[in-house]
Amino acid sequence: MAGLSVETLRLTGDSRIADALEHATWNAVLGYQHPSGRWCTYDTPMNGKRLASAHSIVFQSRPGTPELNCCSVNGPNGLGLLGQWAILGGKNGLYLNYYGPGTTEVKLEDGSAWSLTQKTGYPRWGPWCWRFVLRKRRRCPCSCASRNGLGRPQSPVNGAPVEKVTPGAYLKLDRTWNPGDKVALDLDCGCGRWRGTITCSSTRRCSAGPFC
Repeated sequence: MAGLSVETLRLTGDSRIADALEHATWNAVLGYQHPSGRWCTYDTPMNGKRLASAHSIVFQSRPGTPELNCCSVNGPNGLGLLGQWAILGGKNGLYLNYYGPGTTEVKLEDGSAWSLTQKTGYPRWGPWCWRFVLRKRRRCPCSCASRNGLGRPQSPVNGAPVEKVTPGAYLKLDRTWNPGDKVALDLDCGCGRWRGTITCSSTRRCSAGPFC
């Protein structure tokens, strides 16, 4: 499903898909993968009890490879996919979809190479800062994925004001970039909640207990 989402993001340029990929990365991918990288879970239940897939689907084990199963071989794909959607480049410029520390290099269709460095504590805290590492001035549209919790992005580029961003749409910055130019966004890193539905609804009764 994540792979399909990445391809859909490439085809549609819909910022909401980047939001969904971010949610899946921080909640599902980092939830099922053990910090050691040695094992992952078959499922990650809401009660927080996580079991190694080698224990929960032990029927897949084979002599000499007790930890090898469908989950253990596919689990690393979640983090590996970051390189396919974090920053995208095309004929319409750059699209920044992932907010996290690191340096990324992107080559556009015109052959130009761009290097960008991010410094942030997101999603633990904001703000988020993105700096261009260029050898010369270049003009290029750069679109930042607008999270639903985006705070006050009125002056993100070197302190210069821009129009108010619309949640669910990219914040497009079309300008000539200079080496060292900085984009800074105030990101709301507060907790949010969704009302449960179907089996997680607070009003639906089932045989497992008074509410489930």
